[in-house]
Amino acid sequence: MSDNDSKYPSELAERFQVRLPEGMRDRIKAAAAENNRSMNAEIVHALQLYLDFDFEKHPSATMTEEQKEEISETYHRILQERLMEKMVQAGWKQPED
Repeated sequence: MSDNDSKYPSELAERFQVRLPEGMRDRIKAAAAENNRSMNAEIVHALQLYLDFDFEKHPSATMTEEQKEEISETYHRILQERLMEKMVQAGWKQPED
């Protein structure tokens, strides 16, 4: 019987240490809790999604810069509108000019 036969799979897995920017650990922890995964499983899942994504088939790969800019402006306008709605719902009153 070899030494590897008595080890858990996690003890045999390849390890890699990484330095995270400030705040990222907390974001990973929150995402892992939300998805009922360990932090390690959440990181592996995110990396797998990234590595499997076919960037050349993504619609943005064939968009013109003008189309990308229009989408970006629309996205930011919608976000701003939703933020204002939430603020008003929370009782915030917009200052008068």
